[in-house]
Amino acid sequence: MKEIRYEIKGAKTLPEMSWVEVEEALKKTDIVIVPVSSTESHGPHLPLASDAIHGTDIARRTVKMLAEEGIEVVAGPTIPFGVTPGLLNFPGTICLRNRTAIELIKDVCRSLDHHGFKKIVLMLAHGGNYATIQVAAEELKDEIEADVYFATSLHVMTQAQGQILHSDRPTEEGHAGEGETSRILAIAPELVQMDRAEVFYPEKSKKKKVPGDEKPVMGGGWAVPVRDIRKVWPKSFRGNPKFATKEVGERLLDLRARWLADLIKRDLVG
Repeated sequence: MKEIRYEIKGAKTLPEMSWVEVEEALKKTDIVIVPVSSTESHGPHLPLASDAIHGTDIARRTVKMLAEEGIEVVAGPTIPFGVTPGLLNFPGTICLRNRTAIELIKDVCRSLDHHGFKKIVLMLAHGGNYATIQVAAEELKDEIEADVYFATSLHVMTQAQGQILHSDRPTEEGHAGEGETSRILAIAPELVQMDRAEVFYPEKSKKKKVPGDEKPVMGGGWAVPVRDIRKVWPKSFRGNPKFATKEVGERLLDLRARWLADLIKRDLVG
């Protein structure tokens, strides 16, 4: 068995720094990015930590892009647990209650505020945390000095997938499908078990399409929480991960990082 699982590349995150390095960073910036992810099933081929892995990587890439423009930002701690009740019937999934998740996010932000970070970007790295992050950010504005921002680039990536993915069914490539598998291949290929990759597309709904009926996290306004995703996606994924490539993953990760970097540059710098 290999002792080295995967390599960590890119800018250091706050947990990888010493306290002295954090002190030095605070002399240059008060901006920190906090990915809020999950530990949940991602098909038979991807690790449970997929959301934390890609969320952390997007933060690293954002830091690098801004550094190239002379802007200092810190990639903060990635919160590895989230709200994911629909996937709890798959072994290994860790699900927080909404209130627990909110308080966890708030306590992380309180600590960062205490240390001197005054612009905290909570970055969505798991769709199920959408409402939770919004509530935490709303409550924090009256509880700490730091300004708290909520960033989600899922809709940006989804809109671009038709031009990037190899699949001829890009709108059906969802959880642990081609896109997400490609992202993990680009970051930690050693953790992707392509020999276990399968193909699964749920039966298409015959319901009439209504404009704006997508989930709020995707820019729509209609949410129908699923009690047990295992009844809908038997192996906790949707799409064809066999199409996945490192090159596609790099493009998707850079797209999301560039979007976040542009917003930070526009609204938080200066």
